[in-house]
Amino acid sequence: MERKALGIFVFVGLLLFAAESGWARQCPTLIKEGRDTLSKIKLPKVEEDRIKDLLDEAQKFHDNGDHAASVKKANQALGILKKK
Repeated sequence: MERKALGIFVFVGLLLFAAESGWARQCPTLIKEGRDTLSKIKLPKVEEDRIKDLLDEAQKFHDNGDHAASVKKANQALGILKKK
């Protein structure tokens, strides 16, 4: 029974590691998409600055290893851009 519990623990750990790695790869793609889209459209300065701030925050989170927060900020920026 103890061996089975250890196996489950290791399996869950590997799943979590794989999920975190997936977030890490997704961040740069989302941030780049946001910056590319922003460069192609004309927005009022206030909106443009807000989107840039969100993308900058996303980059900082990514650089610090908080990939879930990075994806969240990048998606907020993309959500604003997609409404335009």
